[in-house]
Amino acid sequence: MNPCPRCRQLVVYMTPQCPHCGQIFGGAGVDDPAMRMLLPVGRTPLSIIAGYLGILSLFLVFGPLALAVGIWAIVDLKHKPGKHGLGRAIFAVVMGGLATILLGVVLLFG
Repeated sequence: MNPCPRCRQLVVYMTPQCPHCGQIFGGAGVDDPAMRMLLPVGRTPLSIIAGYLGILSLFLVFGPLALAVGIWAIVDLKHKPGKHGLGRAIFAVVMGGLATILLGVVLLFG
């Protein structure tokens, strides 16, 4: 355990962000791709939401919303080049697009 440089609360060693004050630690695994897969460090909120909506698009009614938020997240990421989350946004666009097509087929023929 180490103290956070900002709030001085004890934090588990190698934690990328202080759970008490939100301070991001530079050398604590933030640049590690494996750590970024587990924790939403450096991702935009829109890309995180888009990723979850992409999963929820398995229930077809969330498809159009996943598609829209995924596109919005991609546009947002273009304006924030230092941020991550493009994979989640693309996943939302693909899943949302497929779910929207299937929803349309179900509504037309079902």
